[in-house]
Amino acid sequence: MTLDKNDNITTPWEWEKYWKSGRIASCFDDNQEGYLGAIARHWTDFFSASTAGDNVLDLGCGNGAISVLALKAQPDLNAYGVDMAAIDPAKTAPGANDILAKVHFSGAVDMRALPFDDGYFQAISSQFAIEYAPLDAVITEAARVLAPKGRFCAVLHAKNGYAWTAQQDELADIAFLENTVRLIPITRSAITHVCKAERAGAALDAQTDANARAAAKALNEALMETTRRTLSHTHPFMLKSVVDTIAKTYHARSHYDAPPLLAKIDEVEDEIRAHKLRSAALVDAALDEDGIAALCKEMQQNGLEPQQPKRLNDDSLGGFLGWAVQATKGA
Repeated sequence: MTLDKNDNITTPWEWEKYWKSGRIASCFDDNQEGYLGAIARHWTDFFSASTAGDNVLDLGCGNGAISVLALKAQPDLNAYGVDMAAIDPAKTAPGANDILAKVHFSGAVDMRALPFDDGYFQAISSQFAIEYAPLDAVITEAARVLAPKGRFCAVLHAKNGYAWTAQQDELADIAFLENTVRLIPITRSAITHVCKAERAGAALDAQTDANARAAAKALNEALMETTRRTLSHTHPFMLKSVVDTIAKTYHARSHYDAPPLLAKIDEVEDEIRAHKLRSAALVDAALDEDGIAALCKEMQQNGLEPQQPKRLNDDSLGGFLGWAVQATKGA
């Protein structure tokens, strides 16, 4: 969810772009397999305690990673998922289509105004989602639709956790691409000038040739500098993806004229901008111990009794993954 300065919802295009790419999970999903390790075990334990026929809701569901885990743990649940983005998991996440077809998904839904009756759900989950929204309003609404004795559980991003640290690094990488090597404008220049020179044939003049050589040299240097940065990088995935896509696009000149190549570079720039927005939002949303304490207090004020918050750790996924907070609604 994205809010403007007046606390109104704005279109989360950067997340719609992400979910349309086919990813199942929002983090720790480079292989597009959904959540694994400690996160998967946590949710399997949570939903295994549910009863067949229970209504369960996932807040900020994205492409349904938590719903998949819920239905694997207890296949006879009535699973629902809502997200502010205009999601359509059955089309954009075909890898888990058989399970996702059982989930009632609703996109363009504000977590602060859920389209469900009071007390409709026996369990509510949220994975890396509610911390992006005003927590007081979200907890109030979640408590409204949660049944008496119902269970609520959220896993939230943690300041100084693995994802928080990784996104700090990637924001620095984006600043490097935009301000240091200026990779996108340099690539556009190289494609424009080199294509023009290569297609000039016998009509090639000295100035056109000089411009092409200079632009090609600048691009080669920028790509080399970016590649060097990845070699000693803890989280090189985004940089490597950008370098690979730009290099492939530039070397496709023998098959395409400049316009479609430049259009592809526009797509790369758009993806970098979306990544920047998602990373900045995560960094801002992550909670420290004081934030978790405030969340637990908010739960208590809305009739939810929270358990002691837990730190989710998994060395195979980077260490400290996030906070897990579970609560039960009074009878």
